[in-house]
Amino acid sequence: MLRGDRATPKRLEELTRPLIEERLLCQLRDPFYAERLEPATTPNGHAHLREMPRLPESLLPGLQWEDVLKAIDHDQGLHMKTPFPQGNARVEGKGIFVLDALGLLYCATKIRGVFHHSSFVRGHCVKVAG
Repeated sequence: MLRGDRATPKRLEELTRPLIEERLLCQLRDPFYAERLEPATTPNGHAHLREMPRLPESLLPGLQWEDVLKAIDHDQGLHMKTPFPQGNARVEGKGIFVLDALGLLYCATKIRGVFHHSSFVRGHCVKVAG
């Protein structure tokens, strides 16, 4: 990106493709990102999220460089009270579990910023977690 470059859809696509392939920049691809942050009002979760089995691979229309930079900062955890741990410190986590709405039990090690409770069920409702 050169100073003064316009944020054309083609240029944004070229620069963000590697990040999208790493499953980053979700907020720039998910038309329901803001709604996903709020809890669902029904036991079955958000209807529009059930109809979208995976995020689009393309960016939302009308984005600017500032949007991309803000999303990168978000993905790196720069806006959190405690920044993401780096290197081996990422895997020095605690065990976590989730019992989903169907009664299936999932267990793993929490990796801060990468894998957490909602990762088991892609953000859907659970019966219990700990």
